[in-house]
Amino acid sequence: MRHFVSQPSDPGSRGHAFGTWHRAEIQKTVKTYEQIFAAVALRAVPMEEVGEAAFAATSTFSPSLATEIEAMAEGARVPVGKLAALNARTEMLAACGAATPGECSTVVLLRAGGASPVSVQTWDWHADLADSWLIWTIQYPDGRVVHTLTEYGIVGKIGVNSDHRGLHVNILHHERDGERVGLPVHVLARAVLECPGSFTDALTLISSAPCSASSALTLVGYDGRESAVLSAEVSPLGPRYVRPDASGRLVRTNHFLDPALSAGDREWASGPDSYMRLDVLSRAVASLEHWDEQSVALAMASHFGGSGAVCSHPEPGAGIGERYATLATVSFDLDACGLRVRPGGPCEATEWWSSTTSAAAGGVPAGSPA
Repeated sequence: MRHFVSQPSDPGSRGHAFGTWHRAEIQKTVKTYEQIFAAVALRAVPMEEVGEAAFAATSTFSPSLATEIEAMAEGARVPVGKLAALNARTEMLAACGAATPGECSTVVLLRAGGASPVSVQTWDWHADLADSWLIWTIQYPDGRVVHTLTEYGIVGKIGVNSDHRGLHVNILHHERDGERVGLPVHVLARAVLECPGSFTDALTLISSAPCSASSALTLVGYDGRESAVLSAEVSPLGPRYVRPDASGRLVRTNHFLDPALSAGDREWASGPDSYMRLDVLSRAVASLEHWDEQSVALAMASHFGGSGAVCSHPEPGAGIGERYATLATVSFDLDACGLRVRPGGPCEATEWWSSTTSAAAGGVPAGSPA
């Protein structure tokens, strides 16, 4: 597992160290995205123009993350506009009018009796980026810790923090996406993960975000006795919130579940497999005898629907921009504030990597790979 640890430092030092260590990987990721953007838009896409607008929105919302991105770009020797566009890759794709079939699926189960939640996600994305992601552990001066699965050059995505909170991310598509460039959802995800305070404080932060592309940010929390999950569907029209059912189950894929926002949903045209995956996965979860990580992962190993299945594999002969695969399977251990990851889909019999048992816990030099 590719894992990098940033020990306590200021945002500029942290970003510069990350960019320097991963210069080649960040440059390669930027180049691959340039190819993907061009393929889905059928034209060259002005990354830096979109990036500058995204960076301005980031600077207003979180000056510290803007500083981190700017320093990371300097360390990686990449124009800051391009790195900001990389962090705004969801907004870039919205601006291109791109479809993203075969995307992520999430299952959260709130267990009774004071047990911690079961919280598992498949991360489905372009197979061309299969080597462009890592686990980034960020230690803060006040003692907080964030573990995030992210792409080289992007400040955050799926993850957990030391306040026993986890965040799942599922892309959505609304007809109003891409009309402007607002706060990148990946910047928002990182801001939520590093947000001090309560579960409600994190939700309040989400509600304040001026987003221009849609995603579901599913926040899961646990305090040793009680747990909660709420899926915030952010869009250019503002957020709506989706609760679990009465039994504590929340299953989601890549279309809006809120009735008001579903009226403008584009998923039916861009990736209708989302509706099939939600049905297949919901029925599989409803039939589970045991609510545990292994049972949920097995339920998510479904290949029904081909490349649009819950466990996704690219179609033979598909071109760049069309090759989708489950790049990682992610589980939260909110009892221990840990992130558990298996490379590839849930069908693959690989061992879980865990942030709680990684050598990184021993404390490597600030800004070093673990």
